Amino acid sequence: MKFKFNSRSVRNASLAFSLAITLPAFAVLSPNTESTWTGSSSTSWNVVGNWSTSLVPVTTTNVTLASPAASNSSIALSSGAVAKGLTVYADYSLSGNTLTLSDRLWLDSIGTDLTLTNTTVTAPSATIGVTPGSGTDGLSIGAGATLTIAGTVNVGYDGTSHQLTVNPTGSVSAASLWIGGSSVASGNSTSISGTLSTTTSLIVGYAGPSNSLTLATGGTLNSAQGIIGNAATADNNSVTVNSTVGWTNSGSLSIGLEGAGNSLSVSGGKVTTAGLILGEKSGASNNTLNVTAGGTLTSSDTRIGLNSGSDSNIATVSGANSLWTINGTLRVGSNGDSNQINIDSGGKVSASGNVFVGYLSSNSGTNSITVSGVGSTLELTGVLTDLVIGGNSELGNK
Repeated sequence: MKFKFNSRSVRNASLAFSLAITLPAFAVLSPNTESTWTGSSSTSWNVVGNWSTSLVPVTTTNVTLASPAASNSSIALSSGAVAKGLTVYADYSLSGNTLTLSDRLWLDSIGTDLTLTNTTVTAPSATIGVTPGSGTDGLSIGAGATLTIAGTVNVGYDGTSHQLTVNPTGSVSAASLWIGGSSVASGNSTSISGTLSTTTSLIVGYAGPSNSLTLATGGTLNSAQGIIGNAATADNNSVTVNSTVGWTNSGSLSIGLEGAGNSLSVSGGKVTTAGLILGEKSGASNNTLNVTAGGTLTSSDTRIGLNSGSDSNIATVSGANSLWTINGTLRVGSNGDSNQINIDSGGKVSASGNVFVGYLSSNSGTNSITVSGVGSTLELTGVLTDLVIGGNSELGNK
């Protein structure tokens, strides 16, 4: 008997055999697997016995740190640790080496705390407090820890009383920081004793009321744009600066973009910004700026009550060595009513450009600058600068 071999048949058979061998290997790499930390063996991230899947997470693994917390809830990261997303439902800590996420970091339960120490965690976004409701979720950036977020850090996206704490030698770098995301997101806070930097926006009160940021002694804050009270529902939000290292904002700073009752307090601290607006759009009223206890504020062109309906906004500079330096023009009541600057108890405002009290003709004419008390000063430093009462507005400004 003679056998006849066809070279094409042999090649096809060889290819089919190869595929039959390699397909099971591809099947193992199914996308978006879920794995929960059990901590059954140790505290090490890189031990298979600590995971519900008996596999160390890879870039397609969504990791859950479940509630109740595992017995080994202080997790030691291995070198080059990765996952897709990380969702935290109880109190855990991560330390050492690095963790790189290709998706979000979420803290999503009532009373959840995640602490980072001597580690670097990188992710596209981070949200502290995802679900509506009352509770305290906290993300603490401890000593030697760095959180790097390519997009936005949300503190209290849709809930209340959630916290971000940046401790001394800890740092956060993000495109944006938003505190109080939705209109019901209130009482959320950020406290900075280390370093926090944003490259796009820093918003305290995106749509929610009564949210806060505190820059404590020794803390550093850098931003490209600052807003306190962004939306019409974002009322009574506050920023307090006690650090002499201070807050440096390279773009505009709006205290009350649309919201009312928002505040910036520079109490013994330091703030440097480009243009500053206190009460910007219609309805942005009763916002306040206070420079006290030897605090210093430096801004370029400054407007108090920018548009019609931005009324009763008040800036106060009070106490010895409290100084507001304006490198540009100042308009008190650019187009709003009853806006004020009060300089008292030895405080000082120094402007290099023209100062207008009431500017446009639609003003009601009740804007004012008041200087009172020993050593209190309004100083115009430019060679050709003027103090103009009324401008094009009606009478009554003073």
